[in-house]
Amino acid sequence: FAPFGTPASKLTESFLAPAQSRLFESKDHKGGRGPKINPNWLILLEVMKQLEDQPYAPKVGRTIFQKICHAVTALGVDTGLDFKKGSYGPFSEDVQKVLGALANANLIQETQLGRMNHLCTGPEFETVREKNAAVFAANRSKIDKAVDLFSRIKNTDQAEEVATVFYAVSKIKEDRGVQINWPKVMRVAKQQNGIPTVISVNSDSIDSETENARLVDTSDNATGR
Repeated sequence: FAPFGTPASKLTESFLAPAQSRLFESKDHKGGRGPKINPNWLILLEVMKQLEDQPYAPKVGRTIFQKICHAVTALGVDTGLDFKKGSYGPFSEDVQKVLGALANANLIQETQLGRMNHLCTGPEFETVREKNAAVFAANRSKIDKAVDLFSRIKNTDQAEEVATVFYAVSKIKEDRGVQINWPKVMRVAKQQNGIPTVISVNSDSIDSETENARLVDTSDNATGR
């Protein structure tokens, strides 16, 4: 039951169970085939699967999945996704097509969890997982780094902050033609207690010889606020 005094506008069916768009619209898929599945997209699912197996890892919705896609791509996996600057961090319109293709193959499924679209691996993933063991073995270190990062993230806001750092560093790399050591960037993107923090990139501190990007911590802990 709703607490006494709850506004009437928050007792309506539309508020309590808002309509959510599906992974794909049926009208767009009638009589046609979806995009061919890139084997490297399975790495995205492997990251999701390992997060699912951790009791305290965040639930993956569409926003966090978008950021997982960017992190995996930034680590060097050829996902075929092109990211651009968005209002809430890096964004790729093609992620929706990836979700549709994976959903059609029963490799990913979406359920309603409160007001959240919860994404999880589908019933066919275990079978495909066994058949593509070589893909996972070749990218094991990248999978482990992505899982380690997102297992520390507590909510969507933190995922957006960390993804924004990745994007900013990658743009500096592109503009200045230097190499960035992504594992070191990932380590800086985590506080010593394991929680990601807001950090900014100092473009003047990139050392092309050491292939390292030093990031400036602007968290409350760093500034004493």
